[in-house]
Amino acid sequence: PTEWTRRRVLFHVFRATCAAFEAVLLDPSSVRDYALDDVTVFSHDLRLMQDFFVAENEVGEPQGVTHVEAEECLASLKLLLGILDTRSEVLVELIARPASISTTLVGHQNFRQHELYVLLAGKVLSKRTDSAARSWKAAPVRGAVS
Repeated sequence: PTEWTRRRVLFHVFRATCAAFEAVLLDPSSVRDYALDDVTVFSHDLRLMQDFFVAENEVGEPQGVTHVEAEECLASLKLLLGILDTRSEVLVELIARPASISTTLVGHQNFRQHELYVLLAGKVLSKRTDSAARSWKAAPVRGAVS
């Protein structure tokens, strides 16, 4: 295959790998209750994945996907890790007042869209078992989260 074809295949494999990583973290059938310190491990795993797919040579040039492509593939995972690293009480407040997300996350490089943040925050809360998450799940009215 040509260099272009090889790099396109790598890009799509990396994107699919990132999507699979995200799906596992958000799997509603999983009984795993994530702790805040899990983010350190997940972040390390993402760096390893990125290093593998970028595959810099000895002078730092990517031999696989470009750095821009890697960041594109990792964007929603990094946002998810930022949410996983946020206390449930803060997530509940942000879901209740989505307009506060932009001011709360000023400078948060992974912030992309209010709707995506609220959706992922709801999915994370639905997997947590701390008192704030349990209260949020028991509340009679909250935004639809799928």
